[in-house]
Amino acid sequence: MSSLSRHIREHDAERLARSERIRRALGGRLPALLPEYLNTLVGALIGFWLLAELLSWLLDVDPLYTIGAVGLLYSSQATYYTLRLAADPAFTVPKCACAGRSHDDTEVALRSPASAVLKVPNALLGCLWYAALVALVATGNTRATLPLAVVAVAASATLGVVMVTRVRALCPICINTAAMNVLILAYLML
Repeated sequence: MSSLSRHIREHDAERLARSERIRRALGGRLPALLPEYLNTLVGALIGFWLLAELLSWLLDVDPLYTIGAVGLLYSSQATYYTLRLAADPAFTVPKCACAGRSHDDTEVALRSPASAVLKVPNALLGCLWYAALVALVATGNTRATLPLAVVAVAASATLGVVMVTRVRALCPICINTAAMNVLILAYLML
């Protein structure tokens, strides 16, 4: 077990060094959190795609159901955290050390002004989006979901840029939902 832990630490150190070399090569023009954001996003894309495909293969479940259900769970969790943070300033969100990620600043991201539209938490809008997705897929109306998926991906991309450049805090829950939105769009376009 210790050799595995050592290997993981070495891999993480190499990844961070590689990210830093790329950042320096680009003249420091990229935000410092961008490499970790992209690593988390790609990992989530692969992980959720594998989960959706595995359940599709094993249980004949439409991948849109899987991603919609998981998205609803993640958005519900983020909504809960957002409401708890608003009600209790001393509340701390449990940290995710997902794959050795060092920048889990979910609290900072969820407390930022960018985490709501007209005082409605983005996570609550995500709950509505994923519930609508599952309902529309269940009724066979997937064409109606395509414009919503485009809006969700555009919103996720915009919020990702804001998270990395202005808020300067990474929210793994937010990045995971962005990955799910990309997958939903990809499945709808296939």
